[in-house]
Amino acid sequence: MPTLMDPLLSDKLAHPPRPHPQLLQKAAFLVGAFQGDGSYSKGGQRFHKQMVGAWEAGGQFLSLRMRVVYPLKNGLLDVHEACVILGCHATRHQLEARAYTDGGGLIDYELTWDGPRLSFPDRPPGHQPNAQRARKILSPRESGFAERLEVDFGTGTFEPYSLVMMQRKG
Repeated sequence: MPTLMDPLLSDKLAHPPRPHPQLLQKAAFLVGAFQGDGSYSKGGQRFHKQMVGAWEAGGQFLSLRMRVVYPLKNGLLDVHEACVILGCHATRHQLEARAYTDGGGLIDYELTWDGPRLSFPDRPPGHQPNAQRARKILSPRESGFAERLEVDFGTGTFEPYSLVMMQRKG
């Protein structure tokens, strides 16, 4: 006999709900399971990222669960996990997100569309002392999306910092 919990336990990737808010529908390219290897524009160690995106609450929100693994010079791994919830602000009709990090942090974002690309101000890399501000740009691709981080090192302009090509699994 079915229970009230059955819909919560079903595979949302196999039977995704339809997104409702118009601004959120454009983010459908983030739904699915993805992985990719990232690189820095000035060289250095590569990193690996995984992400699963799924519609939530009947398509009113999009959840993004992600994990990034950075190899360290000493052979150890620096692993970061986060869960991001995207939705539309009811009165401002603005796409917004809240990230919950594995360190217990909460980070709020306002996202904007530039054609098919989704961008938002991000935190500058902590290991870059001259980094003043940063922005992340997500661009849909046929088999996934590109995630580019750009950083302003105090010059007033953004320059490429890292790129990861996220490929859809399966």
